Amino acid sequence: MMLPQACRSLAASWLVLAAAACSSAAPPAKVAAADVVDAKTADVPAPVPDVALADAADALAAAADATADALPVAATMVDIPAGTFWMGTVPGDTICDLAPTPTGCDDEIPRHPVQVGAFQIGRTEVTVAQYAACVAAGACTPAKSYGPDSTPDTLGKEQFPINGVTWDQAGAYCAWAGARLPTEAEWERAARGGVEGFMYPWGNALPTCAPGKPNQAVFTYGTEECGKDGPVAVATASAPNAWGLYDMAGNVWEWVADWYDPKYYGSKTETWINPQGAKKTTIRVVRGGSFRDGPFALRASVRGDFAPAFVFDDVGIRCARSVP
Repeated sequence: MMLPQACRSLAASWLVLAAAACSSAAPPAKVAAADVVDAKTADVPAPVPDVALADAADALAAAADATADALPVAATMVDIPAGTFWMGTVPGDTICDLAPTPTGCDDEIPRHPVQVGAFQIGRTEVTVAQYAACVAAGACTPAKSYGPDSTPDTLGKEQFPINGVTWDQAGAYCAWAGARLPTEAEWERAARGGVEGFMYPWGNALPTCAPGKPNQAVFTYGTEECGKDGPVAVATASAPNAWGLYDMAGNVWEWVADWYDPKYYGSKTETWINPQGAKKTTIRVVRGGSFRDGPFALRASVRGDFAPAFVFDDVGIRCARSVP
C-alpha cells in the first residue's frame, strides 16, 4: 500500500490511500487504513435494482470545441427519482468490520434512512475537455498540473476525468454548466442505483480490473493494477451501475457539496430529508475512491475528507442539478 506524500492534506482522513503533490504546503497527512478484503464476498452475485490549461490550455480549448455537443451538462445527465434509501455502512460489510484502525468505519454509522428529492447527476465524471471549455469561456480558472497522474494540460487525455481542481473550482465548473455539486446524500443514492444493502454500486463482489464484468472499476490492489498508471478515460473501464452511471467507484474521487464531520451521522435519529451536510468545518467530503485505492475506499458508503483549498491528482468533479 502506498503512503500519502507529506504535502497532501487529508485532515483526519484515515481511509484514503496514496496522494500526490498539492498547490501549496498542506497540514500533515494521516495514515490511511489498510484495504482489508474478504475473498468470500467475491462470490456474491450482483443485485437487481429495485427501481427503475496556459499554452496547453489553448490546445485543450480547441479540443473542447469539438466536444461542444456534450454541453451544457444536461446532455450528459441522468435522472434520479425521488425516494428513500439507507445511507451508511451496510450490515455484513466484512471489509469495514475488519478495518484495522481505531475508528474503523465510525464516520459511516449509524446507517440511517434518507429521503431525497428527484435530481439529475452526471453520467460520467467531468472530463478534461469539458473543463477546458469552461476555462476558455473565462468562467473557470485553469486546473493545476503536477506529477505523472495529472490530467490538466495533457494532450491526448481530453476524455480523462479532470483532476487538480480545488473544491471552489469544482463548484465554479458546475455553476457554469448550469448545475452544482451533489450533496453527499444525493451522491450515495446515485451510487447505489436504487439497490439496498450492498457494499458497492454493483453488489458485494469485490472490484475487478477484468473487462466486461459488472464489478469492473479503475483501482489498484494486489494483482489488480488497472489504476497503477493513473486515471483512464471516463466510462471506458468501469461498468455502469443500475442507473447508468460510470466510475461511481474508482478512477478519481469526486468533490461533493458537504462539509465533513466524522460524527455527523449520529446527529439525529429520525428520517433525514434532503440533508445538506454538517455545519461548517475546515474539510470537505469526497466520494467514490480513486485509481490508487483498494476495495475498502471503493465502497459506496466511504466518506473521504480533503482540505478544500488544495488540489490532488486523484480528485475530480461530477455535477448534479435539482429538478423542480
